[in-house]
This record gives sequence, structure tokens and C-alpha cells, in this order.
Amino acid sequence: MSKPKKKILLIVPKPRWPKMLEFKVAPLGLVYIAGLLKKNGLEAKIIDMTVEPLTNQGFQRFLENYRPDIVGFSAMTPFYPGTRKWISITKKALPSSLTILGGPHASLLKENILKENPFLDIIVYGEGEKTMLEIAKGKNLDSVEGIVFRKQKKIQTNPPRPPIKNLDLLPYPARELLKLERYDLPFSILTSRGCPYGCIFCASSKIWGKLWRARKAQKVVDEIEYLYKNFWSRKKSSFSQSIGILDDVFCLNLKRAKAICEGLIKKKLNKKIAIGFWGMRADLINKELVTKLKEANCQQIWLGIESGQQKILNNLCKNITLNQIRKAVKLIKEAGIKVGGNFMIGNPEEALSMARKSIKFAKELNLDWIGYNLTTPFPGTELHEWVKSHGRFLTKNWEDYAGFPYKDYQDKESYYPVFETDDFSKEERMEVFWEFEKLAHPK
Repeated sequence: MSKPKKKILLIVPKPRWPKMLEFKVAPLGLVYIAGLLKKNGLEAKIIDMTVEPLTNQGFQRFLENYRPDIVGFSAMTPFYPGTRKWISITKKALPSSLTILGGPHASLLKENILKENPFLDIIVYGEGEKTMLEIAKGKNLDSVEGIVFRKQKKIQTNPPRPPIKNLDLLPYPARELLKLERYDLPFSILTSRGCPYGCIFCASSKIWGKLWRARKAQKVVDEIEYLYKNFWSRKKSSFSQSIGILDDVFCLNLKRAKAICEGLIKKKLNKKIAIGFWGMRADLINKELVTKLKEANCQQIWLGIESGQQKILNNLCKNITLNQIRKAVKLIKEAGIKVGGNFMIGNPEEALSMARKSIKFAKELNLDWIGYNLTTPFPGTELHEWVKSHGRFLTKNWEDYAGFPYKDYQDKESYYPVFETDDFSKEERMEVFWEFEKLAHPK
């Protein structure tokens, strides 16, 4: 008699966003892992509590009925405290199950997290697909790269796993495991991983590495065509016919970026599906690119602007100029594409008057949308180390690392930033936050 398939359950904990700020995006990281597990004959399920919330008792009942062998959790920093509860429930319900935590926060504070969580067995850091597959296949943990685990009551940190060089070898994400109709953005893709830039606030390189690895243009087009054929064309669909591209740096190679657009046009997918970019560098944008993006039915581009002061951009090691931002916004708008810009409030050496110049810059740009958040020094980043030397942390609670007041969005007195400096107090930072709110959402 053959052995039953090993069952792996992957969990996205429910974030504590206020309802007015919720925008539900399908968890691409976990569906990539699930896709590789399924390709290798393993059984995988996903529970995304952002769209299918469970009570403690409901979750426990599910565990006892399904009885997974491995339960993996993924958590960003502000959701980590809540995730600990679900890990505890899992271990108490199924003591023999293997509990695993991955995601950005786990990669940044791996040993500390394992030490403080007696119900957690393994931390997966860095890219998780191959690591999870090796664990699920029962490989000796001593030889699994990219994990931290307990060995004879001691914490053992294995060497990091090298980044996947050929991303085209990964199977498509197992999106069929999700309740796609419940997401605001059910379909998103990654055409590349890694970022060669050195912004001091960003933790991306801790997950994906600094080496930029790009999928072949044709493989990207093939996936978009696959999504169209499998989720839109076969029957009447209520899905919004749009795809979000979530790369840190989509157009580092302009020739490849243009080839993706040309592939969509050639297959007439631009007549059927809109694309949008959730983050793009202004210095990599030119007229040739935006013209081609428009032809490929690009409807929106968000730029990481961060500040309206050149000194602040330099402090952030953004390696970008205000004139490059102005030019990029102008080119995008002239191409007939809507443009949004994200700003950060409370950067190194910033003061109240300088932050208000960011508001002035946002007005000057005449953006279609304005995004804004309080600068947040995530652990493991250069910014976090800067705050240790030049500022004061105001909280020890990871839930406060959200960048905005999700606890009670309407109560302006209930929330403060993660840190302050002598030049820019917590009260002043919140003043600018609410001024950005008024600009972005005028009544």
C-alpha cells in the first residue's frame, strides 16, 4: 500500500487594517510555494484569513478535521504578534504537526523569533519555494538551506539558500487554491525578483537578494495568456480583467520590458486585459517605454517618490532626483496612463517644514492618486540602525509597524509613529500625516 500524500496547510493571518483601508491582494508568495508542492505530488491547501476569517474555535476545528502534517505561516512585521496566536493554536491542536513561519519578518529576525516561540518548529528565511519542498519531502533538516530550527534544544541556523537563478523553472502559482472572487486584486504576477538598489528603508533584498533575476519576456506573456484562458474566457466571469505587476524593478532591462508589451499586443491580450504597476522607479521611465506600455493596455503606474526634498532622497539612498520624478510623471500622463505616487513622512534628517514641502511637491505633480505613510524602520534595515543612533523608538509592539493608524483610524489622538527625532516630533509627524490625508481624500 502506498503512503498517503503528505498534507501541507499554508496560512495568511488576518491583518488588523481598518475597514476603510482594506485592499485585498492575493498572496502570491504562498501560491508560488503551493504550486511547487503540487507539482511534486504533495497536497497543499491555503487559508487566507484576509478573505476567509476564522474564529479560534473554527480554526481549531479545521485543523482537527484536515489534520495537516505541516502548517506554514507567512507574516509581515505588523501581523507577527497575531500570527503567534495561530501558531499556538496549531501546536496545541496537532502536537505532531510541523509548524513553520516564513515571510519578511521571519527573514529579518529569524533566531529571535524562534527563541520566543516555543510552539514554532522552523523559520524559513529568504525565498521559500525550494526550502518548503525539501522540508515537505522529509529531507534531513541539517542539510536544508535557508532555515533556522531547534536541534537538541539549541538553535541552529543553516546557511542561506542561493536565490533561484532561473525563475522560469518554477510552476505557475496555484491560484486555484484561493477564493479569488473575494479579492480586490485577485490576479498579480512577478516578472522578476531582486533589486540592485540600496534604499535604506527597504527589506526586499533580505528576501529576494540584490541580484535582479528576470523571467523571459515570452514566459511572462504565456502566464498572462494562461490566466486569461483559465479564469476569464471560459465562462462569464465577475473578475476585474486586470493584472497587477508587483516587481520591485520591472524595467531594469528596457528591451525585455518592451518585449513583454509587444508579446501582449501580438496575442491581442491588450484588448482583453489591463495591466498596472504597483511600484516603479521614476529614473527608469522614458517615452519609448510608456508609449509601449500604453499600447499594451497599461492603465496605472505607481511611483515610489518618498519625498519632495532632494536632500531627503539622498539620505534614503534612493539614487533618484526630483527632476527625474517630474519628467516621469509628465511622460506617464502624456501617454494617457494614470499615475500614483507614494510618499513617506519622517525620514532621516527631515523636519516639519521639509515634510510639508513633500505635500507641496505632490500638489505640483498633479498625481491621480497619492499614497502616504509614516516612515517605518523595519528590523534588519539600515533605517532601523539609523533610528537607534539618531532617534527614539516609541513602541516595542510590532503591530505598530504598519505605517498608518490602523488601530482606530478615526481617533487622531490614539496613534503615534514608531519613532521620532529631536528635529521632528511624533505630534508633528502626525500633523503631516493628516495633511496628506486631506490632500489625498478631500471631502
